[in-house]
Amino acid sequence: MTKDASRGEGESLNGLAHIMKCSDQGAFNRGVQSNFEKIFMESSNAYNNIRSIYDVINSDPSLKSSCNVAG
Repeated sequence: MTKDASRGEGESLNGLAHIMKCSDQGAFNRGVQSNFEKIFMESSNAYNNIRSIYDVINSDPSLKSSCNVAG
């Protein structure tokens, strides 16, 4: 996952976008990639990584409207 997130593309990142019901997969990939350090470097805990992805989605109006997450 971290390798795909750092590149902004890949099967695991695409799968996560699908699970989070993001209609704009490209925007999701770019959002995760541009916030890579915030998401993955502040914690190695998977739960905290997902919480950080929710925070990224909820702080970006276009991602928030594209993804269907309650996080």
